[in-house]
Amino acid sequence: MNRNYLFILLPAILFFSGCATPSYYLSPLNTNSNYYKSIPLHSDSLKAATYASGSFLGGGSNFGWKDGVTAFQGNIHRSNNFGKFQAFYGAGFTLGKYAVKQKIMTKYQNDTGGTYYNRYDTILNIPAAGKFFGAVGFSGGINYVVPFKDGGEWRIGIETAINKEFGNYLSFRKTLPDSLINILEKSNWTKTLGGYVDFIFKTTDETVIGYKIAAGGSFVCNATYLGKDHFTSPAYFSQTLHITHKQFTWFGQTNIGTHAASLQLGVNYLIGAKKLTE
Repeated sequence: MNRNYLFILLPAILFFSGCATPSYYLSPLNTNSNYYKSIPLHSDSLKAATYASGSFLGGGSNFGWKDGVTAFQGNIHRSNNFGKFQAFYGAGFTLGKYAVKQKIMTKYQNDTGGTYYNRYDTILNIPAAGKFFGAVGFSGGINYVVPFKDGGEWRIGIETAINKEFGNYLSFRKTLPDSLINILEKSNWTKTLGGYVDFIFKTTDETVIGYKIAAGGSFVCNATYLGKDHFTSPAYFSQTLHITHKQFTWFGQTNIGTHAASLQLGVNYLIGAKKLTE
């Protein structure tokens, strides 16, 4: 190869090899807050019901989902049937671990001083570490019901979740310089709002199967998100398969959000119910 080409290509190769991959440090709650909450069918003739629920989740976050996220979530919620509408509302908590992978950001510099040479300067070194995170919050939703002849129904609604985060993963995010991070969330509040459809089919008098699709995003002020790409507010998309038998509703849910993805497995347990005739 011609040496002139080498002198042209070498600085470019060194420059691009020194470029850091994008970095996104967001709250795990933006993607994982709206997991499945049971509501009795209209055909069950229940006016209200109370449920206890719990779920485990595992997934990834940051660029390429390289940072691991695991958590347990618990919730108590109340569901109501009234006319053509249904609603649920409740409170819950999240306890989890965010596995920060090591990240070294470098800057390429050209210097001249009699001879030409290349140098990389480390401008940020994030060591690998496991960070605890937790949250307490509220979740709720309302939907319109289209009944099926078999006793099942089609639900079209909206859902929301508001959480106050705590833990050393939040403290870690607050120490990062936003000028070097693509998206950085330093607030301890996460607020999401989305829409969903839920198709529910009765297979027997005691068993129903359903499939829910939901999509939404953060509705906090854009100033909450810092960094070079701060104009991008977090969004989420989820799919849930749920099966109810007697008092138990088992569900599996996939969540894909802004630089995040997870799988949730959980159960809702019917604690008590009130019939329409009571």
